[in-house]
Amino acid sequence: MLVTKSGTSTRRVSGFEFFRDSALDARAFFARGAEPPPFRRHQFGASFGGPLVKNHLFFFGGAERLKENLGTTTNSTVPSDAARSGALGVVNPIVRPYLDLFPRANSGEIGVNSGIAMFSFEHNQPTRETFFQGRFDSALSASDTALVRYTSDGANQTNTAGFPDYEVESVSRNQFLTAEYRRIVSPALLNTVRFSHSRLRFEGVPVFPMAPALAFIAGQSEMGVINVNGLTLLGGTAQNPNTSNSFYWTLSNDASYVKGRHLLKGGALLEHLRTNKLTATNIRGTYTFSNLQSF
Repeated sequence: MLVTKSGTSTRRVSGFEFFRDSALDARAFFARGAEPPPFRRHQFGASFGGPLVKNHLFFFGGAERLKENLGTTTNSTVPSDAARSGALGVVNPIVRPYLDLFPRANSGEIGVNSGIAMFSFEHNQPTRETFFQGRFDSALSASDTALVRYTSDGANQTNTAGFPDYEVESVSRNQFLTAEYRRIVSPALLNTVRFSHSRLRFEGVPVFPMAPALAFIAGQSEMGVINVNGLTLLGGTAQNPNTSNSFYWTLSNDASYVKGRHLLKGGALLEHLRTNKLTATNIRGTYTFSNLQSF
C-alpha cells in the first residue's frame, strides 16, 4: 500500500534542487583520460498543498525532474592488430568487412598470441525522468471521506551495447490511479472501499548503425550479432527490440472493528492483471564461432 501526504487547510509550497558533478569524483582505474569521465546530475522539484474548498476539499501535488549525464568507461575485447593482419590465419574476404567493424585495440593484447586485445572507451549514459503525483481529499460529511490520487513516472535511459556505435535506449512510462472511500459506520466500525488501476510500460529500443549490405537477412537494414568466443558481441544485443506492458486493476473492501483492546480486520480483494510482452530474439540473425581462428 502506498501512503502519501494529503493537503491541509493551509497553503504550503516547497521546492528543492540537488546538483552533483564530477569535480569531486575519483578517476576510475580503467579510465582512459587523466580526469574522471564527465558527470553531471540535476534533480529538482516542487510541491504544493492547500484547500480548494475550505474544510471540504484539499489538494496536494508534487513534481520532480531528473537530468543526468553519466560518463562511464567500458572495456571491451576486440581482435588484435596481429589477428587483423592474418597472424592467426588467412582472413576470409567475406569476413573482412565484419572484422573491420571491430574498433582498433587501444590497450595491450590479452595473453600470448591469443589475437585478442582490449578496447576501452568513455561514453555518456544520459538519463531523463519526470515524476508527478497529485492527490485530492474530500470531507463529504463527519463520517465520510474520499480521495483520488494520480501518479505518473516516465523515464528514458541510453546504455552502451559493447561498442561506441551500438546503444540500447530504455523507455518506461508508468501511471497509477487510486480512488478510495471511507465511512465511519460507528465509533467502533470503519469501512474502506478502494479501486486502483495501473499501467506499466517498458520498451527497449536498439540504436544501431544502418548496414544493409552486411545484414544477415535480406531486406533488413541492420546486421545481426556476431558472437566470437573471447570477444565482445558485435552487433549489439540479440534481444531487442522488446516491450513489456502491464495493465493492473484492483477492487477491495476492508472493514476494521474495535472492541476494547482488540482489533478485528477483514475484507476482500479482487485483482486482474493483463500483460502484453514482445521479445524479439535473434530477429536479425546470429553467427556464433568457437574461437577467433574459426571466425
